[in-house]
Amino acid sequence: YTMADERERMIIGKVKGALESKLVGDLFSLGRYSEALDYANRLVQRFPYNATYRMQRGNMLKYYKNYDEAEQELKTAITLEPYRAELYHYLIDYYREREIEAAINKYAEEALTIDPHNTVIMVDLLGSYYRSRQDRAADSLADEILALDEKEAYPYMFKGLIAERNGRYQDALNYYELFVKINDKLPDVPIIRKRLNNLFLMLNDSTKTN
Repeated sequence: YTMADERERMIIGKVKGALESKLVGDLFSLGRYSEALDYANRLVQRFPYNATYRMQRGNMLKYYKNYDEAEQELKTAITLEPYRAELYHYLIDYYREREIEAAINKYAEEALTIDPHNTVIMVDLLGSYYRSRQDRAADSLADEILALDEKEAYPYMFKGLIAERNGRYQDALNYYELFVKINDKLPDVPIIRKRLNNLFLMLNDSTKTN
């Protein structure tokens, strides 16, 4: 961690605008959204060919529901650095919010041609498969992700959702428990805890009745 911190300080010291870029994220995490957008705007004005700063501004515009401009910025970021697979994640997240599944599939597949084992993009595609009710494809992709990284939490969540949707309640409960156990700080954890509790009560009542 000490070496990583030192490397980050070196990068921030060398890359123009890096300190302000970090500030965008820090301000956003503190709920100071208008200030974060101001800094993001300034960064793009000063460094129009920096893909990271375009991506940050696109995300801020998405937060403010300025969807047309947000989409343009996120696509510009990819145009500037088309081989950075992580940039595709933010555009995919934009389309997830807009509920445009065809675009999610398109850009996820493009990103995976660049980095076939990028688990973030694979999880993005997994979510699209689940929402489109392609349960078999989703379950298979979840297994692929776990073969790459068994500590990746979201495949367990989606396997649980698929199991619950198909009436395999004990399996769903087991997958939800694994999801929460791996990382209880994820934003979806409160929702999954509620589902887990409901399943536990339902299965318990069923056992008592029998």
